[in-house]
Amino acid sequence: MMAIKNRRICGWDLGLMALTVGVCAVLYRLASAAPEDGPGWLLRPVAWLAGGMARTQFVLTPGVGYIAQRVSGCVVCIHNACSGVRFQLMLTVLLVFTCVPRIPGAGRKMATTAGAMVAAYGIGILATALRIASATVLWIPINPLDPVLLHNAVGVLVYLTATILCFVLATKATQYLQSQAKGAPHG
Repeated sequence: MMAIKNRRICGWDLGLMALTVGVCAVLYRLASAAPEDGPGWLLRPVAWLAGGMARTQFVLTPGVGYIAQRVSGCVVCIHNACSGVRFQLMLTVLLVFTCVPRIPGAGRKMATTAGAMVAAYGIGILATALRIASATVLWIPINPLDPVLLHNAVGVLVYLTATILCFVLATKATQYLQSQAKGAPHG
């Protein structure tokens, strides 16, 4: 039996972890099968938020994606490959695997799993929009960096920072919940 700091992983933990991986696999399959202008459940909010951050408007072009014409004359397109689905699903697994084994009680474990999925969806949209908006704003025609290289570098920075922050916050939140369950003061 695996243990996390003297806490054994129980059947509920393994079941919820397996369920999370299964749900993520299905969502990834759905997102991968979507056309270039989908999946709407990810691209629509990302395009709206990235447009607000970059002070531009992304317009849906069926079969292509969400397109924005920048003042500098370049065209920015958000399509299926830019959806951030892999990051969102990785974050879902990270949050569930970090939190669920540390939370006491089956009901709390199920609520934590659902909360982790919702949190990962929201954080994934926010981080992806920030990645797209940052790369859009940072790239100017006289910039010596290739736009794809800049986009990828900004993506690594944003996603890595978001992952570390989520892990630290999830760990602190579960420590707090553990201390509350035991009746001990937190700190």
